[in-house]
Amino acid sequence: MSVPDVCVCEQNAGVKIDPSAQTAFDELKSGRKHHFVLFKISDDKKFVVVDESCNAEQKFDYNDFKKKVVALNAKGKMNPRYIVLNYAYQAEENRFNEKIIFIAFIPDNAAVQEKMLYASCVETVKKSFVGIAKSHQAADESAMDEKNLKELVKGI
Repeated sequence: MSVPDVCVCEQNAGVKIDPSAQTAFDELKSGRKHHFVLFKISDDKKFVVVDESCNAEQKFDYNDFKKKVVALNAKGKMNPRYIVLNYAYQAEENRFNEKIIFIAFIPDNAAVQEKMLYASCVETVKKSFVGIAKSHQAADESAMDEKNLKELVKGI
């Protein structure tokens, strides 16, 4: 099966998955080399690129992760991001589990053009990152609360 690597956006411009972004996702998925990877659309609006990641060898705390995401604030406007998170949680019967979660963080107070661009590419980005267990859309800080992810993975 062919995986799409181009997102047709409003202005009929293609946004492609940068090879380094695909590599970072693959490392998270198969090698578990990252706790999370933040992706952004490049300034030239041509590629989805890695913005930041957290190496799996580093200590990970969900609250610190959430603070990092909501701190993507520039002059009162939040910057959208795509996030892939290797979410570790305690499932039923006290068993430990991990799932790869895709989060489209497209805040309500982001610039309208940015929101439209990110929203128009969400499905193509998700399809390019094969192996995502669940996806979540977050439009504000409260949507990034861990309780939402716990509910999302409940019963998996």
